[in-house]
Amino acid sequence: MCLVSEKLLPRIPIIEVFPVIEDGTLPAKATEGEPFPIRATVFREGHDAFAAEAVLLRPDGGEYSRTRMVDIAPGLDRYEAWVAAGVPGAWSFRVDSWSDPYATWRHDATVKVGAGVDVELMLEEGALLMERAAEGTAYGNPSQERPPASDIDILTDAARRLRDTSHSAQQRLSAGISSRVRLIFRDHPLRDLIGSSRVYPLDVARTKALAGAWYEIFPRSAGAFQRPDGTWVSGTLARRRRRPAAHRGHGLRRRLPDPDPPDRHDAPQRARTTPWRPVPETRVRPYGIGSPRAATTPSILISATSPTSTASSSAPEASAWRSLSTWPSSAPLTTRG
Repeated sequence: MCLVSEKLLPRIPIIEVFPVIEDGTLPAKATEGEPFPIRATVFREGHDAFAAEAVLLRPDGGEYSRTRMVDIAPGLDRYEAWVAAGVPGAWSFRVDSWSDPYATWRHDATVKVGAGVDVELMLEEGALLMERAAEGTAYGNPSQERPPASDIDILTDAARRLRDTSHSAQQRLSAGISSRVRLIFRDHPLRDLIGSSRVYPLDVARTKALAGAWYEIFPRSAGAFQRPDGTWVSGTLARRRRRPAAHRGHGLRRRLPDPDPPDRHDAPQRARTTPWRPVPETRVRPYGIGSPRAATTPSILISATSPTSTASSSAPEASAWRSLSTWPSSAPLTTRG
């Protein structure tokens, strides 16, 4: 019984992909515009040439870039390409491998024509490759694109010269391995037997994720004060916003602690309704340890609306602080201040 899926092992195998965390269970990390390497071990049986490309996929699944990988460890089949994601988001990547018929022919034809072995056969094979490239067809890759019209003219002329018996074999061969032809096959290769590795996740964060700090605010404490009679008054978001921020000007990001939803643990029985309605006696724990909703429930919405509450009851106040009290959120996660 075969234990390896054909999807995981393409015709030209791709193994030991990097960067991969826990076999792709967790995403690798990067920041927008930060170059990082994608590496893989790629090999095949026999002596035919092959190539590999690192394909970076946008959060919507479309191709963002396709970069040819180079051999960084001759003899070990270890290939590498450097890529960079454009914007933050849940990106992904994969590695494509394919047989390179032009590189195979160029090597074989150079050796055999120089030795006078199978000269006409090798030149005819080269002419057929030029015609295939001009038509944009590759075995096993129906999505092969045709090169531009100017490149098609160069390929057609190279095929004609490869078959021109009025010139020497070396002159005919030169038409098929010229710098212009090699450049066309580099930009528009014939990808035979193309296969792909698994798609691996990549979490791309903002540039500030490379170096930064969070300034976490407990509004009940930060805005609290003591009356002359010795009693303490809990802080509110509105009062906290009116006070000068100690972290202002230091480039710190501020956020509210993730709350413990009041319909769990200490919440009074009458608060356990759907939807929840806050009451002055409701106690809200920060960080929400053990709560499945703690990381997604805005504390601005679940705090009691008593005079000593954390949240102001006004809509503008809630709107201003909601982006600071939800983690994660589609809204910006940081605010200067």
